[in-house]
Amino acid sequence: AFNYPGFANSEGKPSEKSILKYALEIYDRYKPDIVMGRSLGSAVASFVASKRDVKGVVLITPFDSIENIAKSKYPIYPISLLLKHKFKEYEFISKTKAPVVVVALEDDDLIPKSSLENLLKHIPNLKDVIYFSGVKHGFIYEYEKITDILNKALGEVSESGSVRFRRYVD
Repeated sequence: AFNYPGFANSEGKPSEKSILKYALEIYDRYKPDIVMGRSLGSAVASFVASKRDVKGVVLITPFDSIENIAKSKYPIYPISLLLKHKFKEYEFISKTKAPVVVVALEDDDLIPKSSLENLLKHIPNLKDVIYFSGVKHGFIYEYEKITDILNKALGEVSESGSVRFRRYVD
């Protein structure tokens, strides 16, 4: 986990290019077997998986592209011309060789169902889609069974099936 450039105490300017560049630098430093990302971070994880030889990918509340989400919400505007950072996750994930598990909300209040469905079509090694409900997009880590869901997802993309996610709460 890392803060994007320009966020929190991280240096740099926030942009798609700087975030993706920094993600590769972080990966190259620590070389994890599995990459995982949530929401915007799912595009970042997909990008890393498209550029590096990872053993598994977990995408939590992913989307196909920021551009397509914006187009669906604002169809009368020329989004392609206006939007600077498009995060085309569907292009990144289509180049990924590793097994992928998607964790998604049945009724996501931020990611349109069409965006998720389009993304799923582009995942060549999709192992599973784990749907759940009862929580909003920004609050999934407050869901009481999120640790179980993430453990299942991690187990499905790991070779041994024994990777475990632990949630620590103050």
